[in-house]
Amino acid sequence: MPAIAISHAFGRLGCLGAGCCWGELTTLPFGVSYPAGSFAYNELLETPSQASLLVDNHTPLMHATQLYESFGELALFVILLVFITRKHKHGQVVGLWFMCYGLWRFLTEITRGDDARGYLYEVVVTPINRAFAMPDAHITFLSTSQSIALVLITMGVFIFFFLAPWLDRRNAKQGTIEEVEASASLSAQNVAAQSVAVDDKPAKVALKSP
Repeated sequence: MPAIAISHAFGRLGCLGAGCCWGELTTLPFGVSYPAGSFAYNELLETPSQASLLVDNHTPLMHATQLYESFGELALFVILLVFITRKHKHGQVVGLWFMCYGLWRFLTEITRGDDARGYLYEVVVTPINRAFAMPDAHITFLSTSQSIALVLITMGVFIFFFLAPWLDRRNAKQGTIEEVEASASLSAQNVAAQSVAVDDKPAKVALKSP
């Protein structure tokens, strides 16, 4: 799972370079501007209501959603590495990745600006949009990716807190049963060996008789 996290982190840097998966327009100073020919630029160019926003062959500032997710994946990479070194139950690493990635993906999706990814429901929460310096009309929830993220979070909670502990208890119980069976088998072998030794003893005594 750490390998998936670090790979995803670099993959999102590729998205930034290509100008895809871009963020919503923002007035924050740390936004990014995409040049002509990028996916973000072409999207604004083909949208009559936003084409006028293009200046000097560049888009206005947009949320660096790709960087947000990349940084989150790097943090998750470290978290998973640390967690693996600690005592944990089999399967909990997967559950932890599902929970953390799902939560971070849900949050970063709030700042996404490429509406082509689709929405399950269109909910506008103006206070949240203003907190992130985005247009009031920006659709805050619930994109297709956000709905998938909620599924991942649910799966992660189930695996981490229920499935992994249950499998751990089952394996421990199975191990105990196998140990008991092995001990019983060894005891039976010892009894059988002692029985053979007792049966052979009279025969040896008989051979020594004149």
